[in-house]
Amino acid sequence: MNQPDPWPYLEALKPGLIPIPGIQPGVCPICRAGVEEGSEVCIRCEECRHSHTFRVLPISISIHRETLHKHLRWYKDGNSFEIKQFTRRLAALLKLFLQYHLTPCLGGPVDLVATVPSSSKDRDAPRAILNQIRQYKNGLNPLKRKIDADDFTLVANPRVAGQRVLLLDDTFTRGRNIFEAYRALDEAGAHIIGPLVIGRHFHSDWPPNATLMKCLEKVPWSVEACGICQPVDCPGLRPSPTLGLS
Repeated sequence: MNQPDPWPYLEALKPGLIPIPGIQPGVCPICRAGVEEGSEVCIRCEECRHSHTFRVLPISISIHRETLHKHLRWYKDGNSFEIKQFTRRLAALLKLFLQYHLTPCLGGPVDLVATVPSSSKDRDAPRAILNQIRQYKNGLNPLKRKIDADDFTLVANPRVAGQRVLLLDDTFTRGRNIFEAYRALDEAGAHIIGPLVIGRHFHSDWPPNATLMKCLEKVPWSVEACGICQPVDCPGLRPSPTLGLS
């Protein structure tokens, strides 16, 4: 059975997509959010980066209560029609993004895709998106919750050792889950690609983000551009320290 053409599904979602800023003064080098004056990274990444420092690649900014945020919420918790439609649109977005950027920007191909399980529900919602994309449907998730853990602790299947593993999540909000997933894969010996997230959640009324959004809203989102190959330059943002991340 042929997969449906992803382009119509992307076109339905595209008006709600926002391009990614480049790593520059005033932008968090880890997650691409706005940075408060005097800080090296945003508040969320500062809370989580004690173990690992990496660069998250978001596909789009996800503004609170706007189009992409609604898709990322209701593909999990909506009615049956919303779940079906929103999952297909998000899968189309992910599929086309990977076609354009997995090899040139993320260094693909990959051996496995690891999705970040939910910390609040016993399920793996991002897998529903991935399962729509046949070439990346690769069986069981190599990440799972640790049995009897008091908090959100993940373990990785030992088979990831030496494998190129794309770490994927639907949303980066606080970052805690994806940092934990990165730790588990790293300790198991995986060569981690990404992390890649569909939406970097923004509250656009938070001052550092509000300043950034004035720039990003002027630039149309394109599947041919990403935060690595064609990030948005936002001159004039408040200067801030930067990190020398590789």
